[in-house]
Amino acid sequence: ITIRTSVENGNVHVKIADTGIGIPPEQMPTLFEPSFTKKGPRVKAGIGLFTCYNIMAKHQGRLQVESEVGKGTTFTMILPTDLKEPQRALR
Repeated sequence: ITIRTSVENGNVHVKIADTGIGIPPEQMPTLFEPSFTKKGPRVKAGIGLFTCYNIMAKHQGRLQVESEVGKGTTFTMILPTDLKEPQRALR
């Protein structure tokens, strides 16, 4: 796993990449849906990615994914450095 951070165009980028099996292209459109699951010995996805996606949205950010089967996956969290309106505290 490799983690990289940067600031680009007024946004903080946090990239988390692995060299795993990758995500097949046919699964990408539903990756952030609450019903997404992938059966397998090491992959247990339920509402985790859906929850992450929504947390990023609440903080005016984005969650992007790039993947290539057999080479790995990179998730990028993009957050603004200057929020236009303060967000209410989560309780």
